Amino acid sequence: MSEPVNTTAICRRANGWWAVEVPEIPGLFTQVRSLDQVEAMVRDAADMLGFGVGDVTSVSALQDS
Repeated sequence: MSEPVNTTAICRRANGWWAVEVPEIPGLFTQVRSLDQVEAMVRDAADMLGFGVGDVTSVSALQDS
């Protein structure tokens, strides 16, 4: 596993879910029902990709109209 990476979780609302992208870790995408689940899901997905995670900062992004 690599050194822990501090991450920004970009959260976008989509069909009742939050779609989550983490730009610091290529290929890390996940989804959650509520924003309080973001950190745990980011850590789990990063672990499956072989990355350790330090801090997780969540940012809610507005959808384009």
